[in-house]
Amino acid sequence: MSLLTKLTQFFHRFWRRDTDTEASLSGLDFVQQRLKFIEYQVDKSPDIILWVNVATAKISYADETAVELLGWSLEQLRTMSVADIEPLSRNWQGLLLRLTDNAVWTQETTLTGKDNHCHDVEASFFLVSYGGRQTLIINARDIRHRLEMQAQIQQQIEALENNRLATANMLLDLAEAKKAIEDSHEQTQQSIAYASLIQMALMPDHALFRQAFADAFTMWLPKDVVGGDIYTLTPLRDKEWLLMVIDCTGHGVPGAFVSMLVKAIERQVIANLSFTQAEVNPADILAQFNVTIKNLLNQHSKDSVSDAGFDGAVIYYHQEKQKLLFSGANTPLFVMRQGELEMIKGNRQGIGYKHSDSHYVYTTHDIQVTPHMRCYVSTDGYLDQNGGEQDFPLGKTRFMNALLASQHLSMAEQEAYLMTTLANYQGNAMRNDDISMVGFSLS
Repeated sequence: MSLLTKLTQFFHRFWRRDTDTEASLSGLDFVQQRLKFIEYQVDKSPDIILWVNVATAKISYADETAVELLGWSLEQLRTMSVADIEPLSRNWQGLLLRLTDNAVWTQETTLTGKDNHCHDVEASFFLVSYGGRQTLIINARDIRHRLEMQAQIQQQIEALENNRLATANMLLDLAEAKKAIEDSHEQTQQSIAYASLIQMALMPDHALFRQAFADAFTMWLPKDVVGGDIYTLTPLRDKEWLLMVIDCTGHGVPGAFVSMLVKAIERQVIANLSFTQAEVNPADILAQFNVTIKNLLNQHSKDSVSDAGFDGAVIYYHQEKQKLLFSGANTPLFVMRQGELEMIKGNRQGIGYKHSDSHYVYTTHDIQVTPHMRCYVSTDGYLDQNGGEQDFPLGKTRFMNALLASQHLSMAEQEAYLMTTLANYQGNAMRNDDISMVGFSLS
């Protein structure tokens, strides 16, 4: 039961007994005891209790909480008008009219203390009539702590809103940055895709391989859209062909740049050979590449900015004379004759790198040509591809076994077999490097 309800019930019951002329003395004692009990409850209430004489608007009673909070003594408060401490009471007649329509009216307001400090309260106003006299009772609860909590909550709400706005702005900025990156990425991808078309256009048409050899296959699998591997097949003089399989430094765009440099040097080499009747020596061609790249990229010392070059093989084939010459830089040639496979190693010296010897003399191997022999040259991307149960490189042994197992197939079928072998071995492993391979057979 609320304090307001208790007070209302008390006054109604008290004044009914007081107006009863036949009330007994024991009844009066009961009322007095009840009154003291109610007064005790009121005085000990944590709320401010003020009784106001409606006729005079003067405070007739104040509880201990009111005395403590406002700073005036009870005697001082009894001399004061309620309007002196409560602003809503300044419109006294309006307040009384409101209370005739509402049994209890509750409103947040302020009480002014002795030190002129305003105390925020939630006040309930109600009228009690007895013996032809009305009393206004004000029950005020200190809400400073609640308002402080509300202010803190509001600050937190505002902080959250500010954070939300900041987050929204950040997300907007991120979205714009993401869009800019995506646009830039798309432009870069379009540029790289176009560069890939240019790089593929530099590769020899397969029709040239049909002119040079009895049968052949080519495999070009860049790790990225463009790559550092390149192969060339060029007719020199009458019935002469020059085949190169090159693995340039790196892969992707950097590797592609080096491959373009190699292609430019290759064009110069071909031009020089076309205007001379001298015998073609693949070892001399590798040596020429070695010196030219080191000079173009200024890679003569360990302090050079770049360190680009390539590993690869140069093969010269004379159709009429059935002459086959090979020279390799860290690249072997695999030769299949009558069911037997031989690996002819290249020199262990890269082309054009800072550590490469400018005066290095490469070796030319004169390969005996026999009917229906097959030759294979591959960059290290195929052999070095990781896979299998232990994630080891495929290696030369597995590669040679695949060549032996598929020797009865046509060159196109053998290419498909080698591709399947690679895919099965690689499984879910990432591609390590660019892969290029050329296989050809001689009649």
